[in-house]
Amino acid sequence: MVIALILSLVLPSGSAVVNTAPRQVAASSVAAKPADITSPGISLGSNWWAFESYQGKSFRWVNNDASFTITAPTARLVYVKIRAEGGPGLGTTTFPLRVLDGRRRQVDAVFVTAQAPEQTLILPVAAGSNVFILHVDGGGKHSRSDTRILNFRVFALTFPGAKQVTADAEIRGGEIASLARPTPAFADLSRAR
Repeated sequence: MVIALILSLVLPSGSAVVNTAPRQVAASSVAAKPADITSPGISLGSNWWAFESYQGKSFRWVNNDASFTITAPTARLVYVKIRAEGGPGLGTTTFPLRVLDGRRRQVDAVFVTAQAPEQTLILPVAAGSNVFILHVDGGGKHSRSDTRILNFRVFALTFPGAKQVTADAEIRGGEIASLARPTPAFADLSRAR
């Protein structure tokens, strides 16, 4: 496949000169924009560093309290896969990751390790827009090679199979009445590092 490019130059007088002989470029040399870390239906909010790729891996670094939004047609529980890794700000690859709702109440938590970087979150959503926050306790250490605080990085925040999957839940009056699993407290995990 070949893509034709037409070059034009706008002169200071406002008139334009157009190169009528298109230059051909092989389609394989046109760089495609890499996908971000989310699947459709999940949008990123505040406190994410820019999308980056390094050594064949794409991710976003987080200092703390990175938000994301899930829009749902009805109240239910949804599964969300997260693949994360601890960074120099935490000083460990093993850490508890709390998921807070928009009111900063914990709704789920997972324990990220180098052996199990991918975890499944079960999140209660109401009909409409639902904000969630990824939070770690501690961290904040500076890196020798970067001015940013890099507590953890997220490689993927997606729905399994790229679509919303509903978990088992009891819904009363549009609110989640019971979760499919208990939410871990992680009160004693800070000592496990």
